[in-house]
Amino acid sequence: MICSEKTLAEEGREQLFEQENMDIAAEIRKLSALAVSRYKDILTAYNNMDLPIADMKEKVDEMENVYINLLYLVNQLRPGQGRHILISKMEQQIKKRLETTERLDKLVAEGEEGLKVMLDSFSQNTASPVIEPETVKTVDNINVFSIT
Repeated sequence: MICSEKTLAEEGREQLFEQENMDIAAEIRKLSALAVSRYKDILTAYNNMDLPIADMKEKVDEMENVYINLLYLVNQLRPGQGRHILISKMEQQIKKRLETTERLDKLVAEGEEGLKVMLDSFSQNTASPVIEPETVKTVDNINVFSIT
């Protein structure tokens, strides 16, 4: 297995793709086609039994190198894929938090409006409430006011 921190050269493998200005997806497609072609060559040679064992081993080693190059390229995509997933999740969280904030703002506004209506109704129906000092009672160390 290839460690994503090491290059193919450090692993002692031949690099089958161009490094500069590389389109990883296009290179993966090319290497996949190469893998199929090499596999077909191995099957044909095995079926015809026309290759010596040493040559067959060489073809299998070539096939292994193609797959290691494919794995290397796929691993090169992973950090970008991880960033994309993280950005997507963060955008979803921001959207959800904004929606929650809007709902809470709406509920607060409705609550404030309800309190205003109650206070207006209360002030129209009765005189303003007066708290008399003698009507303050203590229940379990909590002051309770009687409004008269």
